[in-house]
Amino acid sequence: MSPALQTTEKSLATKLVGTLVFSHVVDACLIAGFVRLAFVFPHASLAQRLLLLLCFTATLARCALLGALARTLLPRLRDWRRELHESAQVLEERDRSLARAHAELKRQATHDSVTGLANRVLFVGQLQQAIQEQRAFAICAFDMNRFKAISDSPGHGAGDALLRQVADRLVAIARTSDTLAHAGGDQFLLLLRDVCTVSEIEPLLGRWMTALALPYRVSGLEFHVTPSIGIARFPADGAEAAELMARAYEALYHARRHDRSTFRFFDPCIMEFPRERLEGELRSALAPAQLALHGT
Repeated sequence: MSPALQTTEKSLATKLVGTLVFSHVVDACLIAGFVRLAFVFPHASLAQRLLLLLCFTATLARCALLGALARTLLPRLRDWRRELHESAQVLEERDRSLARAHAELKRQATHDSVTGLANRVLFVGQLQQAIQEQRAFAICAFDMNRFKAISDSPGHGAGDALLRQVADRLVAIARTSDTLAHAGGDQFLLLLRDVCTVSEIEPLLGRWMTALALPYRVSGLEFHVTPSIGIARFPADGAEAAELMARAYEALYHARRHDRSTFRFFDPCIMEFPRERLEGELRSALAPAQLALHGT
């Protein structure tokens, strides 16, 4: 029961008990007074004695009436207390249901329904926070080769199941400081914090490549898909979120174009990404309904 309801209940019960006790004390004093008067004035007239007897009888009757009233009110007070407790439990359960509904709406607003990974809102927040901290990090954009053919052959349900398995593997090997995003279709994004040099990033990428290249079983069938990854580094390759995303997608495009199932770092000397294609890639990745991410 809430503290407010408990306070109200205690206050009402205290007032009722106090009123009954006070009334009984007053009646007891009156009765004692009448008895004393009867002994103090033994030679009182008949009329005075009748008046004293009448007052004494009225006081006794009032005392008996209050006792009967107390016996009647106490069960009702217990019933009222039980109903109050039940109402309080209903209100508390409603509050818990509202809290769960609010949490679920918040989760749906920040997470992808297929993979269970968090979405663009959280990803952008994590990316902007990383930029504000001015500490080195890298963005990886990658997709799964042959995913479309696999998704179309058994049906969309198989494609969703494969995406969930990919997401599970990514979450299992992600560091606690990493932020993982599903960017729609077979594309994912990864924010690697506190890394700067190629020698620091390559071992991490090797783990991702190995884990994602293992066979997948969907609907009793075994599938093989491999990732292509493009990497852009902060601050070497850009100082803003959009610029870093563009560089990562540019490196991904060259990884797919020249040698699938590999990774490429952004290199402005050799990568001349067609602007029209780059803008199309970014519009697809930044579409509100198509970017989801997971922050661990």
